[in-house]
Amino acid sequence: MRRVEKDTYGLVLLDTRLPDMNGLELVSRIKNMRPDLPILVVTGYASIESAVEAVRRGAADYMAKPFTPKELSQLVSRTLGRRRE
Repeated sequence: MRRVEKDTYGLVLLDTRLPDMNGLELVSRIKNMRPDLPILVVTGYASIESAVEAVRRGAADYMAKPFTPKELSQLVSRTLGRRRE
């Protein structure tokens, strides 16, 4: 978490299932520190409920696995493009 506070990341990509924490909880924690930082959530356990919860907590978008590198690249480009507008 200290790196998110100090470094100048342009985007965070995280999974909903992490070894030490729920990814959706991490979305909330990051948004509290860096409200302007876009967060993309990915998951192999997609549901409407978790998608809604991710966005409610501040995620810019949500993507279900599996996805292609091209799909991920498009999502990142779209998200960063929204940030520049």
